[in-house]
Amino acid sequence: MEKKKVQYAIFVFSIIAVFLAILGYSVRRKLLEEKEIKAEIEKYNKYVAFYNKESFAILGDFRSYYVDTFTNGKGKLKKLKRVDLLKLNTVRQRLNLLDEVISKMETTISEKPEFKNTDNYIAEYLEIIKEEKKLDTEILNYYESGVYKEDNYGSAIFLHSKFLNISRKSNEKYGIYVEVMKTLIKSQKEKEIERLRKKSRKAAMYMVLFINDTEEFSQILFSRKQVDFTKMEVLKLKDLISEMKKKYKNLEMVSDRQIKKEKYSLESYNKIRSYSKEIVNLSEKIIESKKDDEDIYVLLYEFSENYKKIIIEYNKMLESKKQ
Repeated sequence: MEKKKVQYAIFVFSIIAVFLAILGYSVRRKLLEEKEIKAEIEKYNKYVAFYNKESFAILGDFRSYYVDTFTNGKGKLKKLKRVDLLKLNTVRQRLNLLDEVISKMETTISEKPEFKNTDNYIAEYLEIIKEEKKLDTEILNYYESGVYKEDNYGSAIFLHSKFLNISRKSNEKYGIYVEVMKTLIKSQKEKEIERLRKKSRKAAMYMVLFINDTEEFSQILFSRKQVDFTKMEVLKLKDLISEMKKKYKNLEMVSDRQIKKEKYSLESYNKIRSYSKEIVNLSEKIIESKKDDEDIYVLLYEFSENYKKIIIEYNKMLESKKQ
């Protein structure tokens, strides 16, 4: 169940990034004649696309393969059997997927406008990805060519030390990169909400605000392997539930006329209202279940599924507007 819980958390955060990219494009499409704004949107979208890619997961998969195949699981190298190398080529092919992704991102970083700090941090993260991928390939070559038999694992010890070091550095850089992206996404959210407010686009604005609160709620909710929140976290979750209730009421108050005026599907908007209501109810049940020490994993699953439905439905609405 814990594995599923982590997967829900990953989905929630990544899907938000996709949503913001699409939203930014949709809301600003009338201003695309302004080259600077258009360039900013396009570059942001590319950053979000990279953020949603499984680059770090590919490296993580290699680490798991390395530990399972070349070590005894306790940090020490082991003697290999032929069967241990059967998956080697599959692992190599997956690593090679990084080449095109890295190349595209290096081009994106150099594009205008400059995203202060963000560009540099992403460039640093790309460098550590390249460094780690190079070492991973070196490890695969060493074992595939059978050199480990010739030198009786002599170089394996050196490669193992390098592997541990690069994994630590990569994790550190990835942590910084995630925080930088969170800041960038937050900044874009604020820009879009302000733009919606100025245009009196209440139907869109209330959906965005509800999703923002739900995202923040979910990040706290899925931040721990065991749902053992601190008192401060419980208070924050309760505050967010109150905010979600307010935003949901605003969603309910939006008139059909306003929804149509903003060119949204009334049917889709009502679906989002329904999912949002369920999210609010589930949020309250989760807090109550935690207080009573009940098993809340079924509720967590239902929460994630309803949130997923909101995002998917909203993305569909935005896509239909672009056509």
